Amino acid sequence: AMENIPSMIASFITGFSDNVYVALFVINIFLLFWGMWMDTAPSIMILMPLLYPISTQLGIHPVHFGVICILNLMIGLLTPPFGMALFSSQSIGKVRMNKLLRELVPFYVAEFIILGIVTFIPQVSLFLPRLFNLI
Repeated sequence: AMENIPSMIASFITGFSDNVYVALFVINIFLLFWGMWMDTAPSIMILMPLLYPISTQLGIHPVHFGVICILNLMIGLLTPPFGMALFSSQSIGKVRMNKLLRELVPFYVAEFIILGIVTFIPQVSLFLPRLFNLI
């Protein structure tokens, strides 16, 4: 906070474009990269005070933004070089990392397709809360 890093991150993300979809794409890339290196809970505590004001400034619904963030960080847990879930899966399954990664490729493709759908079609993540009048 003393080095003004939150506003630097905000200006970096919004500096690409004022378009919501471009900003969401940049946030997705940032969160995927961040999720590769850090666990989900600390990531949420560190990043959400920085990213939430940006999302509200862009007019993104908080529930939609939360789903995007959790999905990105979950995918990050499963991606190399430091996906903690990969190491757990490797030790439980007693397989080599290269064999595990080869088997996970179809799941990575599906996860990125789902991430794109959830990110760019907000009705997907907001359907159930709106159905039950929760938002």
